[in-house]
Amino acid sequence: MTTTPSPRPTVPLPDGATSDADDWAFWDNECRCFRGPERVVLNGAAEVIAEVRTVGVQLGDGRVDNGEDAPTIDVCLRGSELSPDEAQDLALALLNAAAEARGWVRG
Repeated sequence: MTTTPSPRPTVPLPDGATSDADDWAFWDNECRCFRGPERVVLNGAAEVIAEVRTVGVQLGDGRVDNGEDAPTIDVCLRGSELSPDEAQDLALALLNAAAEARGWVRG
């Protein structure tokens, strides 16, 4: 027995987000994964020492939080020590990412 796939939703992505390459298709048009811009923290030598990115799942009705899968913030640190300036830059990146994720949920 074959099943008819759900129609592809036409809701826009959350502000500032991009979707994965397979978009809705991978999840049979039920949802899609998306992410916000990558925020990087550099050291004095202009090397990336931290990356912060927001990620989430969008449902076909446009919601990004179904009560179980709210947007999250991924943090990747390279090393375990930060200078005060680097720590401040990381804190700012985290605050901006948190505001972005909250905005997606509130719409």
